[in-house]
Amino acid sequence: MSDVFSFRLSEEFVNKYVGIEPPFGFKDAGLNSLGEITFIRTYSRVKEDGKKERWHEVCKRVIEGMYSVQKNHAKENRLPWNDYKAQKSAQEAFDRMFNLKWTPPGRGLWAFGTPMTMEKRNSAALQNCAMVSTRDIDRNDPGALFAWVMDALMLGVGVGFDTIGQDKEMPIYAPTEPVVIYEIPDTREGWVESVRLLLNSMLRPNQNIQEFKYDLIRPLGAPIKGFGGVSSGPQPLIDLHQRIRKVIGSRIGETLDSRAIVDIVNLIGTCVVSGNVRRSATLALGSAGDDDFINLKNSEVFPERNSFDSENPGWAWMSNNSIAATVGTKYEDYVDLISNNGEPGFIWLDVARNYGRLADPA
Repeated sequence: MSDVFSFRLSEEFVNKYVGIEPPFGFKDAGLNSLGEITFIRTYSRVKEDGKKERWHEVCKRVIEGMYSVQKNHAKENRLPWNDYKAQKSAQEAFDRMFNLKWTPPGRGLWAFGTPMTMEKRNSAALQNCAMVSTRDIDRNDPGALFAWVMDALMLGVGVGFDTIGQDKEMPIYAPTEPVVIYEIPDTREGWVESVRLLLNSMLRPNQNIQEFKYDLIRPLGAPIKGFGGVSSGPQPLIDLHQRIRKVIGSRIGETLDSRAIVDIVNLIGTCVVSGNVRRSATLALGSAGDDDFINLKNSEVFPERNSFDSENPGWAWMSNNSIAATVGTKYEDYVDLISNNGEPGFIWLDVARNYGRLADPA
């Protein structure tokens, strides 16, 4: 992968840090550093020789990735670039990162300087969070929005989503014979496409029954060279397809309401959480007047989605659920639920609109 870097740190400079112990901080009685354990567990990638990256190697990968992106941008757009100045500032950035004076976001620690970001130029893997509105569900391709969510989650991005799409009152249909089969390629895109096809078969009229072939998917434990980590095998995807058929298929003749929207995203989350690299994180944003949404984590109202049965586990735990609150929203309407499991939370739209950092309206 060395040829993908247009910028390289001086090897003589990097070698100075090989034998230095990084300042990971607090150590327990066994002299184990909590910071180092977290780093090895979460951000140290497996190298081609089968060993885990050490901290100086991650710093090198990240800095060379950052500066290669800058250099490529400058060269491609005929902007000024000075190798001497870049080397000097990159060495300072490396030293400060090594000594934990700064770090990139967690996604940057994992993905910068990897084939995903350097060869494929997939910068989505560097994002911590994203938000999608179900108001944008396309009746001609309703599965596309949920496929986008799955793609982002598989790249390690936390995804927020709303339930506004329920206002479209899109029917849930029963697909009919004949059966059509999609052979899933051994790629992230293939997994995502399979979910899009399955949802489209149930959210569009006059669709055929969608089935899949899983033979091309690499086995459990095989390395994933692009994104990193190891394969979970095809079983989590098989389970996801079966659960979507069961949960959404049980509501044929009804419309895609807030519960169905959250169910789909939560079920996708249970598949991605099995990916053995990063747990998917989602935040569902619902309406204060939507009783179904407010009770999504109430086991008395929805026991199946809140089940702790190992044979038939629930999926409610896959998102933090919050209501879109405004000035005047009454806490007392939600106190009992919050005291039980901490949810729903509150996202204050007035605060977001008036004091958010982004220019786009909330």
